[in-house]
Amino acid sequence: MIYSKAFNFLSAALFFSSAGVAYSEEQCRNRVGPVESGNNCPCVSVDAKCAIADTRPEYRRILGKQCSHLNVEKDENGAYPEVDVTYSFSMCNEEKYSILLNNKSKFFDWQRAGGAKRASMENPRLPLANTLLESGSCIDTDYTFALPAGARYNVASHLEGRFIDDNGDLITGDNAPYCFAYTYEPINIKRGLCKMTTNVSCKIDGSNQSCQDFVDEHPECVDFDAAFRWEACNLEDRDMIIKTKTSKIKLGKNSDGITNFENIGNVKDIPEGQCESFEETRSYNTCSYEKVFYGINVQGTNKKGKFWHECQSYSFENLIFNPTPAPTLSHAPSLSFTPSLSLSPSKIPTSNPTPSPTSFPSNYPTHQPSRNQSQNPTLTST
Repeated sequence: MIYSKAFNFLSAALFFSSAGVAYSEEQCRNRVGPVESGNNCPCVSVDAKCAIADTRPEYRRILGKQCSHLNVEKDENGAYPEVDVTYSFSMCNEEKYSILLNNKSKFFDWQRAGGAKRASMENPRLPLANTLLESGSCIDTDYTFALPAGARYNVASHLEGRFIDDNGDLITGDNAPYCFAYTYEPINIKRGLCKMTTNVSCKIDGSNQSCQDFVDEHPECVDFDAAFRWEACNLEDRDMIIKTKTSKIKLGKNSDGITNFENIGNVKDIPEGQCESFEETRSYNTCSYEKVFYGINVQGTNKKGKFWHECQSYSFENLIFNPTPAPTLSHAPSLSFTPSLSLSPSKIPTSNPTPSPTSFPSNYPTHQPSRNQSQNPTLTST
């Protein structure tokens, strides 16, 4: 049962830094027109997260962390506990125009079992159909409740809609921009104490710099090679039997609203005290309109049986690009080989006088005598 709920419209200046956006506010707000057709409104963003909110002593060490840090065991009655968590959702619009959200826009979550996703989409946490997401604003809401920890879940935020012009009319037509943004966070709760870890990373090929830091530091369009690494480690004092079919290494991308995952490999049985790793290098551009996801999921047991969920670990990250490049500034001065002559003297004297004679005499007499003798002295009458 939900016992706490908050729903707010926030200014983007307050919230935008935490919404997972790779574009600066200045870049987004200074764009000309609503959006280039086909770019899917790069200055909108969505977010969905689950954080541990349980203040009981056994959860105090992981209070405020992602729900995937939970590791639970059955009680004496064979049931998993309920743990207080907070679902947080947001969507932000840094486009020039406001967006009228359609009936596909919503904040929702579902238990990953037997068609529960469709039922949850039909009865979401917060339906947003016909909501106006104004330019420079965010919609933010959170729910705190007791989550049954014996299952796995997803939380998601989904935005779709069209721009409203300055007259308050919907911008439609064949070339009218259509805004789409979607994200989700898997909640993979470990069941059974198990010393198994997973880790994912993306580094610039040949260096130790993270891919996201590189993208954030290059607002201009730059090609780069991303070296992905996935790792699963068995820290138990016995071999780990892995359920290979569901223990996968994945690399995916979201392009034009469609997410496609590529299976890089499957984790196999891991001997005691050892790790299994996978590596893959891909080429990208910092101005790509894609969003890249990379993750690893491992399920297994250290017993000879079908207790696949006794050991489970999951790691997931994404890489967000800058589809709106910053303007390129030239640092090289422009050189002119033809001097320009002004008929009007400068109001402020230069600190470096011109060594060559001027083509025009001064309009005003000087109060300093000439250093060189004149060939044609001026005669004055007395």
